[in-house]
Amino acid sequence: MTSRAPILGFLFVVVLLFLSASLQGASNLSWFGVRPDVPLAFLVALAFVMEDFFIYVGLVLIAGALVGPVPGFSIEELVFILVLVAVFFLRERLPIRSLFATASSAAGATLVFYLAVDASFLTADSVAVFFEMIYNALLAALFYTMVSRIPFYGKTFTTPF
Repeated sequence: MTSRAPILGFLFVVVLLFLSASLQGASNLSWFGVRPDVPLAFLVALAFVMEDFFIYVGLVLIAGALVGPVPGFSIEELVFILVLVAVFFLRERLPIRSLFATASSAAGATLVFYLAVDASFLTADSVAVFFEMIYNALLAALFYTMVSRIPFYGKTFTTPF
């Protein structure tokens, strides 16, 4: 039973990743005209739980390919990937790994994403960006709570391969 636990945890994470990517364009998640970046929120939460960098980067690359606007890599996808990899490394610099750190990292990742992709959007529609930051932070906190509480998945996550 214990040998299957990492594999089940990995499969559960992959299923959640595909669900989060499929919800990215869902209009039913729109709140006052603001849609969250569901894969970003999920992967930020995962950065605070997952220990293996290479598996994490693999999941980030999969998410980048799934949510990309066009076939191939665009600048948005590259920024998405770089921001999430930066969150993985910055988590060690934060004083605590907690729900608050996850939520604030998701808000910060959203802000950095918009700064890198289109800084003029921040001035043009700063209220929407602010609400998206809050929305992503709340989703990341929800994902963190969910993923960190699963008995077969947590900070001791190891690669199934």
